[in-house]
Amino acid sequence: MESQKGNNESQKLDVRMKRVRIRLPLITERIVIDEFGIDDQKTIQEIYSQEDISNYIGSPYCQKGNDSWLEAFERTRKEDREAYSIRERTTKQAIGFVSLFPDDEDITSVEISIGLALGMRNRGYALEASKMAIQAVFAYTSAVRVVARVDPRNTSSLRLVENLGMTSICTRRNELRGSDEQVYAKAKPASN
Repeated sequence: MESQKGNNESQKLDVRMKRVRIRLPLITERIVIDEFGIDDQKTIQEIYSQEDISNYIGSPYCQKGNDSWLEAFERTRKEDREAYSIRERTTKQAIGFVSLFPDDEDITSVEISIGLALGMRNRGYALEASKMAIQAVFAYTSAVRVVARVDPRNTSSLRLVENLGMTSICTRRNELRGSDEQVYAKAKPASN
């Protein structure tokens, strides 16, 4: 993981605060995670209009029909969520998003969610972006673990959390969707 800004213990952010912020951009050989730009609008709207995304994650950025997507992202940031664009490094085109936010159940944990455009799935981008985001959470916050909530019917996400080395820790009821979801966690490595 490359970052344009250095890592310094005194600069670590406290996850118990209302927000989870990481240093950007995060860069690998194939992707860049960075702030959203105006050019990302079409891709993000496409992702949130996909039935599986709206079923499994929801569509918090598009709930008010009058909102532009940037206004909606700003609203969700006020609700403690940080969302970042995933772009192909060579084309600079947005291919997805990754969101990081304090876990509702445990103030020492950060929750992660991810979504990719249909044509970008099954290429390893979700795994690459998730690994990079999890590394950044542990490097730049005081979080002791990262959690992911997965609908048991979402086989792609089940494979992803398994490939990330996350462990199933419990089942929680998602009242908004009226279904159960499995919670997976990855603890901060002892060396960080």
